[in-house]
Amino acid sequence: MREGTGIGRIKKVYRDFATLENLYYSIFVILIITAILTPYAIENGLGIFAAEDLEVILIMSQLVIAFYVYSLYKKQLNIVHERLGEALNYIGEMNVQVQHLKEVFSEIDKYPDNYNQFKKVMKLVVEKIAFISDCSWAMLRIIDKENLKTLIENFYKKPGVLDISLQVSGFANKGLVESRIAKRWGLVKSSEPKLKIGLYCILPRKLDLSQEMIVNKIIDNLEMMFVVFLLRKGEKRLFLDEK
Repeated sequence: MREGTGIGRIKKVYRDFATLENLYYSIFVILIITAILTPYAIENGLGIFAAEDLEVILIMSQLVIAFYVYSLYKKQLNIVHERLGEALNYIGEMNVQVQHLKEVFSEIDKYPDNYNQFKKVMKLVVEKIAFISDCSWAMLRIIDKENLKTLIENFYKKPGVLDISLQVSGFANKGLVESRIAKRWGLVKSSEPKLKIGLYCILPRKLDLSQEMIVNKIIDNLEMMFVVFLLRKGEKRLFLDEK
């Protein structure tokens, strides 16, 4: 299990906690042993200090050290609890994302038979993406990466939002394929680089990591659906290195 996953993060938190706890108890045991042995080690005193005075000084020093170590332990324990909370939140976010992914494609009951039907599927998906990413609009575009032609495009904006579909449609396909886009826009693209086609999602802002992950999963699934659509239409060449 990778550390980046929710379960991996929790395992790492528990390993850190176990290490911290073992270190604290080891130091605590050492301090107890030294406190017990102190009277015997200094029974004849040391220099100008009588045995009783030296014993008080050493025991007080040990108590100060114990208090300091305990304070550090509590501080690190709070950090561990925070990390555990973050890991549990991460798992919760992933569960929500999986649910979103199911919801996006649960309304599609069959593979589209023509481009008009596939555009309807894209319309449904782009609306879901705008909702999931909490963006005012979103655009999906399928591009032939060899000739840089747009195969299908669909734009969605939420009600009351200024229509900038013409401005968004003006994005150059070459720039999208090469991931060159103005910093103020967000771009999520499909993950398979060897496919002849690519699916690109343009958004009004950059997404946070969790949002980008689920949008990427959605467009990857939509891309595979489009590959099946092309195969059913008799397309023979789907990869860039095929001749």
